[in-house]
Amino acid sequence: TIFRMSYPHSFDPMNDHAGHERCRLIMGVGPSSNEIKDGWLHYMSTMNDIFMKEEYKESYLYSFFSWEDFFCLLSFSQSNADQKQERLKLSKEIGFDKYVMKHYTPVEIRDMFMDEDIESDEYPISRWDARDKAFP
Repeated sequence: TIFRMSYPHSFDPMNDHAGHERCRLIMGVGPSSNEIKDGWLHYMSTMNDIFMKEEYKESYLYSFFSWEDFFCLLSFSQSNADQKQERLKLSKEIGFDKYVMKHYTPVEIRDMFMDEDIESDEYPISRWDARDKAFP
């Protein structure tokens, strides 16, 4: 058995938060953590507990979730391409800025953000049109 985990961007009208907002809330870090993220992590933990049971040992292979589960980032960067402050706010909320500084050299960071006027240590979510250069 292979189990695909979660779909935070469900468009069910009964959802308490719209799909795009729930996706953003799930990724919150630090003070941005919230009951949505806690609930999602609890769900993931519960599913792990189920699949680790002895009775599934022979049939369970793995679980996964894919980039599609967090498509909200691509959608966000497309709809906010000209709103640097919104992209910067989300970057800080989900820890993207820290990830960029940890995993890329200054030259790579400059190339990633191309012609954006960025301050030191302030790395907004990349604009939609930057995707080819930022993530080849």
